[in-house]
Amino acid sequence: MKKLSPLLILLLTAALTISAQDMSTTPLRWVTAEAENLNNNDKFTYSCTFVSTPSHIRWEQKNSTRVNTFTITSATGTWNNVALQGKRTLTIEEGTLRGTITFERTSIGTTITLIFSSPHGSRHRFSVSQVQPEN
Repeated sequence: MKKLSPLLILLLTAALTISAQDMSTTPLRWVTAEAENLNNNDKFTYSCTFVSTPSHIRWEQKNSTRVNTFTITSATGTWNNVALQGKRTLTIEEGTLRGTITFERTSIGTTITLIFSSPHGSRHRFSVSQVQPEN
């Protein structure tokens, strides 16, 4: 009998962890390690976490010392299984800060695109390294 390599076991475990997780009903933790400023195409190392729930998005930055909690005001698209390719765009707000956040998995990888309306006007895309159910 052949033994499974530790890496294969880890990958299978990760795949099972996120399989059939519906982003519209299941709280999920999205971990990032890299970002891109879409205003000037500058890519940089940036670790942060997004927690998506059916009603809110929590953005944890600087080891959770800076946290923004956005209310979801509308949603476009459905994504019934985040382990598979899909896309969901949410309109969000926190106080006077408004924008959209798009969660997307393609054959290339998983990204989160965060676009704020004026006057802030920032546009960033985050490369997701891990998705897991939020406890």
